[in-house]
Amino acid sequence: MSRLRDMARRAAPPGLRSAVRRAKKSFMGPSLFEVELGDYRFAADPSEVPRLTLVLPGILRRNAFGGVNTGLDLFCRLAQALRQTGPLDLRLILTNPEDVEADNAFTRAAKPTGLDISDVDIRPRCFKGSEVAVRKNEVFMAFNWTCAGNLRGLLRAQAEHFDVAPRPMLYPIQEYEPNFYTFSSDHLLAREVYDSDWPIFALVNSSQLARWLEVQGHSFARTDVFEPQLSAALRPFLKDASSTTRKKQILVYGRPAEDRNCFPILRKALQIWAEAHPEQAGWSVLSAGTPHRPVPLAGGRQLQSVGKLSLEDYARMLCETAVGISLMASPHPSYPPFEMAHFGLRTLTNRFAHKDLGTAHDNIVSLADSRPDALAQALAEACRAFEADPSGGVKARSHMPDYLGETAYPFLDDLAQALQPFLQ
Repeated sequence: MSRLRDMARRAAPPGLRSAVRRAKKSFMGPSLFEVELGDYRFAADPSEVPRLTLVLPGILRRNAFGGVNTGLDLFCRLAQALRQTGPLDLRLILTNPEDVEADNAFTRAAKPTGLDISDVDIRPRCFKGSEVAVRKNEVFMAFNWTCAGNLRGLLRAQAEHFDVAPRPMLYPIQEYEPNFYTFSSDHLLAREVYDSDWPIFALVNSSQLARWLEVQGHSFARTDVFEPQLSAALRPFLKDASSTTRKKQILVYGRPAEDRNCFPILRKALQIWAEAHPEQAGWSVLSAGTPHRPVPLAGGRQLQSVGKLSLEDYARMLCETAVGISLMASPHPSYPPFEMAHFGLRTLTNRFAHKDLGTAHDNIVSLADSRPDALAQALAEACRAFEADPSGGVKARSHMPDYLGETAYPFLDDLAQALQPFLQ
């Protein structure tokens, strides 16, 4: 069907193609900023107890991929550091129209720090225009650019009402968000949030992303950088990586709805590989990430989706898999390539601008050529390497000295100290 659609698109006269594009746009809804951006209504909270508030879309476990889990973990660890110096209230403001489950992503993130969800004020369904109570000695953390954009009016009102210096906004930047959108209104406004005249304390996920932000001309009142580390939920399974018998199995990070994960390149590469290398017909191919329909491959095989796995099921799959593929059209390295490599998978990924993950682990092959046929050839070589030495991936060395470390955010104590004047 997709091939017929492509042929029809190429054969159509230019005038017809333009008419189709105009018709398509007439059915499109409003831009994201028209739906999401808007000020909250300020209400003064007279409490003298300092408070740290995180604003994020939601905490449903089924929607909690790496970025959400990292943001919640950072919030909990910062709260833990701040509470070393005195009392601190905690609050979550959720912007999605969802209820709060008992077993949610925050509960899991809070457990290692000793925080209890009953100790946290959770305000669900807080949309733009909602009234938000703000204390004099309160600091806000924004999960993404729309949350950050909506907080600026609230922070200005806080400074004016209480006659205090501007409270900085904490902003964990875990992706270059303007690139989620093509050159557009949303792209422009996402950049504008980074360049706000309000003081931002940026907490940047990876040195690669920090460098990209600098190259793009963004600067912040304060910048702290943290590097990816293996999830605490995956660590107990790492010991099984060397003792589990591995299958001739390829695991790909498949998220068709996320453009930056390059599913069309991945799909085409697998089809080329299966057609060109019938001698590797004994290999199975699984896709983890988000559910999608099976993708037919040569010889009657399929790329079979297993959807979003629990961390426990994901760890077990890593232990029994030989080869991994994870693509990312972004300056952020993402988590799967590092997880795959450290669990012993021969891992294929792509370069992006200055980002080259090939230096991070001997198992990672970082391709400068992103064409599907280049990926297909690299996949065939990875399969041959496993067949020649099934234990080679487990024996490969990591060059990330802190990836298995215990200190995820080495700047936390210094950041907590820098925030003290705004919490008094």
